[in-house]
Amino acid sequence: MKNTIPGIRTYLLILIGWFLTTGIVWAYEGETHKNLAGMDIYIGVIPAEVLQGRDIPMETKMHGGVPLGRNRYHLVVALFDSKTNARISHARITANIARLGSGGSTKILGRMKINDVVTFGNYFVLPVNTPYRIRMKLDVPGKEVTEALFQSNGIVR
Repeated sequence: MKNTIPGIRTYLLILIGWFLTTGIVWAYEGETHKNLAGMDIYIGVIPAEVLQGRDIPMETKMHGGVPLGRNRYHLVVALFDSKTNARISHARITANIARLGSGGSTKILGRMKINDVVTFGNYFVLPVNTPYRIRMKLDVPGKEVTEALFQSNGIVR
């Protein structure tokens, strides 16, 4: 018998999808979309607290598990082909998040497939009330290796 009551996973998917389709992210105020090298690149930053303490097997184990502590966030990246609007589901993405003037933290974004929707992501510590940048290197089969830079105004809630 199939469970028909939506669970935490369904609500999380709706939340992430809403962020990626509306361009609104409560945790990140700054740029959320770029069009580069024939790709539309959308980002979202979600507090790790959304997943802390939940018994969601796949989501709590991705990227080594939900990190504990303050200022932990999950960076989510969705890629689309600009000409066809088709989702790009295979890429190698490396992201660096840093305060302006510092080296920051660099991580590979893991491929996440949830309900047949592919995004890429990983957890980062983000500075609070400090401007920072997200620099990504995108290696997509059939496309030129591309670098994308997103800037925040420093407001993380």
